[in-house]
Amino acid sequence: MTEDHILDAKDNDGDLDMEEIVLPSKYHEAVEKYTIEDEGKPQITKGIQEEGQIPGSNPNWLKEGRHFDLATDKTGNNGILYVSATPDTSIVNSNKEDRQAAVEDEKEDTKLYPLELTSSEDISPDRVKFLTGLFDDFEDLLKDSAFKAYLIDTHDFGVPSLIETEKKERTNKLRWLLTNLIKSLKELSSSVIKDDTEGTDSRAVKYEELINVLNLLHATKFSEPDESIILFQMWVNRADIQPDEQLISDMGNAPPGTLYENITFWSKYLKVMIFRGYFEQALTSIDESGYEIFQEKDPDLHTLVTNLKILLASYDPMKFSQNLKTFMEWKQRAVELRDKTINFDFKNVEIGSQVVDIVTSISGVDSALRENCSSWYEYFLVQYMFEMPSSNKIRNYVDKAQAAFSVDTVYSWETICLSIFSEQYLKAISALEVLDQSVSTYIAILLSASGLLESYSSVPLHGKNSKSAEEEIQTSIDQMIEDLALSYLSSKELFSTGTGILILTDDSKARKILSEMLPNYKIESNDDFEWCLSICAKLMLPTTAKQIYNTQGEILLDNGFEYEALCCFSEAGNTNKVVSAAWLIFENVLLNGNQMDNLLNEKVDKDEIESPILRQALSPLALLRNVLGTEGRSLPFERFMELIKFRYLPAHYKAILLLLLLPYFNTGTFSLDQLIRIIEILNIYEKQIQNDTRCAELSTQSYEVAISRKHVEAPKGPYDWRSIEKLPSDYKALILEIRRLIAFEISFKFLEETTKN
Repeated sequence: MTEDHILDAKDNDGDLDMEEIVLPSKYHEAVEKYTIEDEGKPQITKGIQEEGQIPGSNPNWLKEGRHFDLATDKTGNNGILYVSATPDTSIVNSNKEDRQAAVEDEKEDTKLYPLELTSSEDISPDRVKFLTGLFDDFEDLLKDSAFKAYLIDTHDFGVPSLIETEKKERTNKLRWLLTNLIKSLKELSSSVIKDDTEGTDSRAVKYEELINVLNLLHATKFSEPDESIILFQMWVNRADIQPDEQLISDMGNAPPGTLYENITFWSKYLKVMIFRGYFEQALTSIDESGYEIFQEKDPDLHTLVTNLKILLASYDPMKFSQNLKTFMEWKQRAVELRDKTINFDFKNVEIGSQVVDIVTSISGVDSALRENCSSWYEYFLVQYMFEMPSSNKIRNYVDKAQAAFSVDTVYSWETICLSIFSEQYLKAISALEVLDQSVSTYIAILLSASGLLESYSSVPLHGKNSKSAEEEIQTSIDQMIEDLALSYLSSKELFSTGTGILILTDDSKARKILSEMLPNYKIESNDDFEWCLSICAKLMLPTTAKQIYNTQGEILLDNGFEYEALCCFSEAGNTNKVVSAAWLIFENVLLNGNQMDNLLNEKVDKDEIESPILRQALSPLALLRNVLGTEGRSLPFERFMELIKFRYLPAHYKAILLLLLLPYFNTGTFSLDQLIRIIEILNIYEKQIQNDTRCAELSTQSYEVAISRKHVEAPKGPYDWRSIEKLPSDYKALILEIRRLIAFEISFKFLEETTKN
């Protein structure tokens, strides 16, 4: 997209990112940049200029009472940009001629520019799968807004143990929801990264930031007692992958058994592995380094490394997370080893000092820990791992980490994580919403269900009629849920999910919203159709159901599914449409000799139309098919007369029906009585034409269309009017021709009678 295809502006409701607006190229005959900042008017930084419309020599064109306006379709991604003029008061007070001239000038200036709003919502198959999975997982919490008192509103059976059991089950449910959300996000992120061969997809970065935040939330508030150390390790290691690829490559390329002599191995690689909690990998690396050579060349260093291995092997993150006593016993051993290093005499002082630094750090010496970290979150982790893995110390560790290292103050996962550490959950939710509306909404639901937002209930609110803080928060979450549902309703792929959210939460606006949105839903299958009708039934929306029936009926009729279309109109109670559609089908059959919808043919021929409205509306079609379905010389004359004399038959159809009789003259088909009855029909038809000019016009048009389609359908036999080589030029000539043929046949019949006598 070129710069010329982008307009920057502001809509009447506030800021609008006009870079999301794409104008079709046919509306870009010429473009010139303007900067307009009229007070009270939307700011335009780039405007459309068409040849002959906005004078290129007059950059003040838009300032002369003209400005850009924007109107958008709230149910879709379409809109109109138009140049409009503000009435000049001097003109309003002027004479009639001047005002008329001003109106004409405004008409010349104003022109509509259709536009499309490029949706920022990711509706890729993987993303849709992720969002529908989220909805399924959170269904229990959404139903009747159960999240508002999920852990409090347990069933009171009178037995404390049962109450406690149910509360524990619900707590586990909340943990599962968060862990499954993280798992699903990881799968989505992996899918995006896999498809992003050029590395330009920003979604991957966004998803990774979300994972970083949720990993921390999991570690702080949704973990089991024995998981905290492992979860904090996962949080940091996912957010900042270490060791880096270059360091891993350097260590991997070293000859086997030679790493012991590489200072980088001890000063960087091994430290990163230990301070990130990769104890097993660190032990394997030490074993493969060839350090055993120190036993002869540097005994004290060998002893130190051996004891370090014992310490690392005995570090139990699961046990230490829930049992501080066992951790303190382990730490005591680390302190004792650290103290022993004072008396060690290393031959390789450089390597020895690095190993001593590792032991000093894991023994909990704060200065050593800080020196071996490069970020606040890394510093927090080593404090938690080696000083004391206690939840009571977390706040202190975070404060020290912030004081020691700078934090990215731009909206990022780091600032959101700090909000979580300080239990500023509303701030975290607000920041998450910038990253992903769906995830932030479900996290708000999760936090509310877990009771973590109850701390805000003590916040005083000012104002005589103000709600409590807790009510305000719940109202805000309700609004988030509603906004999320509405955003889904603009997408075909997520429409059902948005509908489900509105219904499950018992949103008071659900009936009104869906009554407006459901008729616009693009139905592509019977399942879609039945689903829409089931929603109407559930919410008691009979008027909306009728709209859907009518809309779908029109679509089906346009696509040749005539029977289903008629059924839709019938179900909608749209008698007028049933009748008009039935006559349209009748007309097509009359003109073409057949119809496309085999199902309707079958239903009519087998007399399987059950609806009284349809039976009545299709009765003329049934008679016509009976007449057209006869092959050979026989003509169901009584059926034909019943049809052409039908009280409600539009008179102009008679011109085409009379064509059906032409092939049967001079074949001995008609009796004298039948010929007389045909004359009566002609007389009635001629009177109708004389008394009704509209009937005459339509008769002319119908006959011309029928004649023009003569060669479209091949004649079915010698008794098909299409087999006649030369037909009367118009319906009047047709009537005269039939009268002539009748006169000839009557004369012939009298001659026969005379000859016999």
